[in-house]
Amino acid sequence: MQVRTVSVYGIVAVGLAVAVLMTAAVAADIDPAWLAGTWEATAPSPAGAGKQDTFKLMVNPDGTFQESIQSARGGAIVVAGKWRVSGDSAILEGTFNGGPYIINGTKKTLIVKKSGDDTLEGTRLSHYNNQARPITFARAK
Repeated sequence: MQVRTVSVYGIVAVGLAVAVLMTAAVAADIDPAWLAGTWEATAPSPAGAGKQDTFKLMVNPDGTFQESIQSARGGAIVVAGKWRVSGDSAILEGTFNGGPYIINGTKKTLIVKKSGDDTLEGTRLSHYNNQARPITFARAK
């Protein structure tokens, strides 16, 4: 049986490496104060034919949000709910409460990450039709 000795320097080096990696992970977290504000996006409409839906997302510092969607199919849709930060992502969970009666009351989840100084990228999930679609928001000017 071989016995190996571990130097104190080796343990310190591993500890420093772990600390550096953890610091980088923490630095990537979304700052809730930075997230608060108005964000805008366009994305391909489920209507197809190259049409675009427009999105206006208002994230409030109190943990609530409202999203106004102008559907290319011709109607305005409203989603409202609560948001929270989870590491490097923000999770916005809301309910359709304005728009076509068939979707009113169904859930919508939006998961976004900071991808630039004034950009969020993520996925929008509709529990009405179980679709997951990508979206990129820019901070409104």
